Amino acid sequence: PSTRVKLLFQIDAALESLEMVYNCHPELVGHNDIMWRAVRKIANAHKELLAMEGLDWDKVEHGPGKNQRTI
Repeated sequence: PSTRVKLLFQIDAALESLEMVYNCHPELVGHNDIMWRAVRKIANAHKELLAMEGLDWDKVEHGPGKNQRTI
């Protein structure tokens, strides 16, 4: 994959980590709606950038390794 796609996958891994913290340790996050609105905006931009690379978010599958995806 191109460098841009690799960077998009790094963003994806970071978003997955944030989601895990939110789901598994809500006490660490509290009810910080402003932060989660920002995370949603990043996630939406990430999906649009993947689409610009010709990748369909719903068809990108988890690959080998921790928090990595393959095309």
